[in-house]
Amino acid sequence: MNVHRDPRLIGLAVVAALAAAIPAAAIADSIGPHSSFYSTVSPTTKHAVLNVVDIDVHRTTGATLVNVGNECLGTFTFQVPGQPSFTGSKNATITPRLRHGKLSFRGRAKLIAGQGVAGHVQMTFSATVTARLATGTATFPGTKCGPIRFVAPLRERTK
Repeated sequence: MNVHRDPRLIGLAVVAALAAAIPAAAIADSIGPHSSFYSTVSPTTKHAVLNVVDIDVHRTTGATLVNVGNECLGTFTFQVPGQPSFTGSKNATITPRLRHGKLSFRGRAKLIAGQGVAGHVQMTFSATVTARLATGTATFPGTKCGPIRFVAPLRERTK
């Protein structure tokens, strides 16, 4: 994923903001080997999206990286070099295990704003992941944020 050269991916720049939370090599150009990437944001999105769910599943190990962007948690201004700045939502990031096609998490998630950790937030997340689609719900107990029900199609799959 190269946000600098393809303005169509500006909506996915929120994923790049996770660079502080995961190793740079893992998101340098694309998802890692043996991985599937599900997202509620289409690669053709031309503007910032404030509520987004991204799920990166390493199929061999069952390890996942889940990012839930929610404008209710707060917003920040994000600057991509060479692009105009835009407002993005803060992101709650978790790493649950995929077991029998199900993801489940209840606890404290890292709250990411821009490229830094902005604290923690209580989060409940559940999803069903198939070969072509991830569906589920994310909630933030103790906040005024309502539940996020999502359908995230498969966007990229590596061998």
